[in-house]
Amino acid sequence: MSLWNMGDDGVHCNSCGWNYDTPFWGMTDKGKCIQTNNWEEVQDWDSYLRDPAGNNFFDLAVTPTMNMCGPVHAKKDLDINCNAKFTKEELILPEELNLQEWTIEQIICAGSTQVEPAFDQLCGKDWDKSWDEIVKSLFEPEEGQGFEGTLMDGVCFALKRVKDLEKADTSNDCANLDKDEYEMNMPIELPTLGMGMGTSAILIPLFSEMKNLETMNFGSFADAGEAMMEAMGMYDMNALLGWGIANNLRDVGMTVPRAFRMSRFSFTADYDEEQYFCQNGEAKRRCDSGCDFDQCRISEADVDIDLQCERDECNNCAQRFYYFNQYEKVEFDRCASCASKFDEIIDNAVLKKIFRNNVEAQYICNEGWVAEDCNSRAVCDYKSGDYTIEYPNCVEDRCDWRHT
Repeated sequence: MSLWNMGDDGVHCNSCGWNYDTPFWGMTDKGKCIQTNNWEEVQDWDSYLRDPAGNNFFDLAVTPTMNMCGPVHAKKDLDINCNAKFTKEELILPEELNLQEWTIEQIICAGSTQVEPAFDQLCGKDWDKSWDEIVKSLFEPEEGQGFEGTLMDGVCFALKRVKDLEKADTSNDCANLDKDEYEMNMPIELPTLGMGMGTSAILIPLFSEMKNLETMNFGSFADAGEAMMEAMGMYDMNALLGWGIANNLRDVGMTVPRAFRMSRFSFTADYDEEQYFCQNGEAKRRCDSGCDFDQCRISEADVDIDLQCERDECNNCAQRFYYFNQYEKVEFDRCASCASKFDEIIDNAVLKKIFRNNVEAQYICNEGWVAEDCNSRAVCDYKSGDYTIEYPNCVEDRCDWRHT
């Protein structure tokens, strides 16, 4: 999570070192540093470090709250101006909207004054789901209802509150109404989720400091917006756009951040050492790939063995081959290997590399010589168990003769 952790004195930092990380935020023990990359140190693919395994688990619960009184009251003022400017018939949206016949101002007024018909059409007159029901369907969707259906329920939840408040007395900040009638609480509690080191490095320090959202004044965004509009000479939107409802739209927009608050923000994250470290102190690695059985060639004497394999998360996902004798798991340590038997130098050639299966090798012919039949590979007879090696044959490169 961090290349640095706090030193023992609580002031100076200890460096984990380049290509190292810690699994959790704010760790002070250098023994918790996990190497994440060694590509500069090795060339063999099997030696490259696999990604660290493990997850940190977090719980997040938030309750956004919207005081719908201000926005709906501002919308009522907008509707008054809309109804004064347009007839009732002019505010009914047709099934096929012709933008050449309708102005933007008319479309906005039609949408604002037709909340109840829109609710009846989108949601149905009898729609009356609670917020808890909507959240539950998000994590446990009902049969035949996907994410789109849950999203539509969220829209209907807000539209219903607007529709109900349109008929209520919203004067004096809804002083004549019960709080439950105009305040919309939307609690969400996520199920426990896991996140790896990389995600933890972003979310834990970020979310750990977001408790202050509970005391944040979101209305300051509206104050800043109005001040900017005043400074730029844009506050009178009617004069700027030439509309009769532009100032009402501005007021509706400014009431939204003033009406919003975060009633609750709770975030907790837990670190489990067993998720990241083995009993021997080595970091656990994420072993996603299967085994390469080509790296364990078996002789004819073992051909009837049902060879199986697993990767060791405590040893950089090293392969471990095994088989079962009756019900007993037995480690298989007889993978054929001729690695120590390949000669470094043969007639007119030198050893270039031994393949990962340890029974084949590649040679490079000396200058002026080429591999016969383009075969530069040496093959070890591992099946019979005598490990004799058939080497490639290098012959003179006669292509140079034409230049003499």
